[in-house]
Amino acid sequence: AGGVSGGAVTVSSGAGEDATVSIMSSASSVGSGSVTLGSGSSDAGASSGDVSIASGSSSSGGRSGAVSVSGGAGGVGGVLSLSGGASDGDASVGGGVSISAGGASGAGSDGGAVDVSAGVSASGVGGAVRVSAGAGDASGGSVSISSGAGASGSSGSVS
Repeated sequence: AGGVSGGAVTVSSGAGEDATVSIMSSASSVGSGSVTLGSGSSDAGASSGDVSIASGSSSSGGRSGAVSVSGGAGGVGGVLSLSGGASDGDASVGGGVSISAGGASGAGSDGGAVDVSAGVSASGVGGAVRVSAGAGDASGGSVSISSGAGASGSSGSVS
């Protein structure tokens, strides 16, 4: 349906350090509501919209904003799930998941780290960390773990 488009919604604050935009459900003693951020579905052959969550960049010497995503704490902690979309077409590819730390280019700078760790337990069993590749009809996926090469120093280690 060429030329058909929906409207846009923009929520923004004024300038300054204290300019904040909050989107949340109300707190309540009987439970709070959910907040959903997403794009709409599309018909066959059309693309649905992307969802992007990003902080602003800063100029040299400034600190860019952080992005924090977490499940809530409580009697049973909230689950945080990252997953790529499934694909159902012939010769199609499912959506991937990419987690990478930021690079650094200034003299004496260090690249960001990626940490993966399971939860600790004060009186039970600690959480597990699992890394696995997908099964396939023709062949299964691979798991690769490697360290970074050092251009003028030693390479990283895998342990």
